[in-house]
Amino acid sequence: MKILLLACITIIQVQSELGVDISTLQPASAFECMKSQGFSFAIPRAFHSYGSIDTNAVPNLNNARSVGMKTDIYMFPCRGKNASAQVDELIKGIPENLYDTIWVDV
Repeated sequence: MKILLLACITIIQVQSELGVDISTLQPASAFECMKSQGFSFAIPRAFHSYGSIDTNAVPNLNNARSVGMKTDIYMFPCRGKNASAQVDELIKGIPENLYDTIWVDV
């Protein structure tokens, strides 16, 4: 009895990028430094776990975009506040042209 083995090799190309999440205010020069080190995107915190907008989000988004980085935002939801109210507050508080995706940190 002869057995024929067929080997299938699949080559998958994976694209990866370096990014950073930011929870404190960073100047444009910090984002410029990150970009020069190969970072291509930034994800600033946009909502605090105690239930309010992070006022550093918009300046961080603007600073990251000023050097050509892609941007998303993330939120820490507050357990003591209605979930849909938090999302509404976030969407109203951060201009939608400054980010692509909202990440929820739970």
